[in-house]
Amino acid sequence: MKTPYLGIRARRHLKGCQVILLLIVSLYSSLCLASQDAYNPPVKIVTEFLPPYQIVNHDGSLEGYSIELMEKILVEAGIESKITVYPWARSYKIASTQKNFIIFTMTRTPKRESSFHWIGRLNEERFLFINVKQDNELDIKSLDEIRNYSVIVSTESVGDQLLTNLGFPKIIRANSLEQMINMIQLRRADLVMASDYTYNNSIKPLNTEQPNKIAYVYKGKSVGLYIAASKTSDPQLISQLKSAYNTVTSTSIMEQLQVKWGLSDSE
Repeated sequence: MKTPYLGIRARRHLKGCQVILLLIVSLYSSLCLASQDAYNPPVKIVTEFLPPYQIVNHDGSLEGYSIELMEKILVEAGIESKITVYPWARSYKIASTQKNFIIFTMTRTPKRESSFHWIGRLNEERFLFINVKQDNELDIKSLDEIRNYSVIVSTESVGDQLLTNLGFPKIIRANSLEQMINMIQLRRADLVMASDYTYNNSIKPLNTEQPNKIAYVYKGKSVGLYIAASKTSDPQLISQLKSAYNTVTSTSIMEQLQVKWGLSDSE
């Protein structure tokens, strides 16, 4: 009678071992999934209102050259994330301090070079100094002459960095394009520094009968506009985005969108 009893005990012991093994396998699988999740964290995307690159419609929907191109890159990369529009200063601060944030459309400058991962170029632009007051007849011959005038710039923009580094004494900073436009309409300064596209799309239309005149064209080389990501972003995310950017821009889609949004040199 002892042999059957020992057989039952052995079977019970084996069943117990199987249960323990199943728990170990389940725990290991959970750890593997958690590990995979750690390498696929949520991605957040920020930008600013900046026609014709980023446009916010009355219903809250987004469109524009950079919006369309960014959406195609996200689809190619297999990333699902909402694009959020903030004033530039806020978008810049978020992307420069928090992990896994994508920001566009941002100029690539020496000061910013080591602070971000640069995914790919979107376009190039040049900068202008525009008379704020329509009746102004300022005809400036050099950048140094501008020291004598007050200048509106976008906070943390290329213009802000340039004039600050040169020690210009009368810089008036606007936190968003809307605030800049408001300052222009209220004549808060002598000049405003903006890109040629911002001038044509947002400043010049303010007064079609007597548009604000260009006082000086910045002689520095044009600057590139880029998609960038926060420096602490996951390396796998950066690789994924760069690969998707290269795939999308290897087609003619960039040129097609430039024509559509009036950014083509041929237009």
